[in-house]
Amino acid sequence: MVTGERFVIALSALAAIVCVSCGVDQAALTRARDKVKQFHAEVQEVTKAQEQGDMTSVEVHQANAENLLREARKRFDDANAVASKDPQLLMDYVEVLVRLSEWDLSAEVAQRITTIDPKNAAAWVALGQARASLGHAHAPEATAALRRALSLNPTPEMTANALALMGRVYRQEGLYDLSRESYTKALQTAPDHLASQVGIAGLDICEGKMQDGVKTLESLGVMSLDAATPAGAWIDEAASKFAENHQSFPDTAENHLAYAKALIFLNRWKESLDPLERSLKLDPNNYIAWNMLGSVHRQLNDLPRAQEAFRHSLQINPDQPRTVEALKALDAPPAI
Repeated sequence: MVTGERFVIALSALAAIVCVSCGVDQAALTRARDKVKQFHAEVQEVTKAQEQGDMTSVEVHQANAENLLREARKRFDDANAVASKDPQLLMDYVEVLVRLSEWDLSAEVAQRITTIDPKNAAAWVALGQARASLGHAHAPEATAALRRALSLNPTPEMTANALALMGRVYRQEGLYDLSRESYTKALQTAPDHLASQVGIAGLDICEGKMQDGVKTLESLGVMSLDAATPAGAWIDEAASKFAENHQSFPDTAENHLAYAKALIFLNRWKESLDPLERSLKLDPNNYIAWNMLGSVHRQLNDLPRAQEAFRHSLQINPDQPRTVEALKALDAPPAI
């Protein structure tokens, strides 16, 4: 009989044999998970820097976080993590793959987790997300995985995530009513769920409910949207679909101004000119719209028209220190 220290040695040897037999490098996995922990620490630093308005630090920590993700991915791959039978370890691997948009492999790993641990709701959500990201052909599989996740009574946050992903799948399939229904259910579970708020804002813009959509975006503090991000990509797509489908809205100054704001959020400066000018034709005394027009012309390097717009704004409301400064900067002779 093996006892005491010999038992521990024998157990360790057995574990090593098991690891070798399954082809998983435990040391490499430990290093990979350490990189994931460091990644999360960098993400926290990004949040702190954003709160402090220190954009230089934001960029540094974001770059560090991206590098750590790539290093973690390499170590997971080197360790042959996909052969592991540890659901939590595999979830760490999936998180890295999802953040790197490695959808084929993340679907494979998430599927493995659901086979090992069928009641793992997080794995089903990850599987649904991966399949949704693989496109139209995988939509039925995505919704099936997300429904399975919801059937396991997950946490409110996970429920909201699953419902939001279902909203995304329906949206991608052009089923806007079902998409809105899913996003709405997600917000009933988690009122501050960002992806669902952006999802509904995009649906509103796509359907010509410009004021509602822009109001939601403004409530989220949106000043600009990067089309390279999921949120920015959806709002950009929604604005394009509105135009492509020749949708319309009531011909009011408020609607045209909201449409212009949506385009400005997306840095689609030139396209914002027509709705801005129409808004001002309907309501020429809106000094805020004149300021927006001036800013757009300045972005387009049409300085005479920018000056003209800012002057119109100040004629309507002279008490605008920032507009005065903007006009002075435009009036100043160029530095030699």
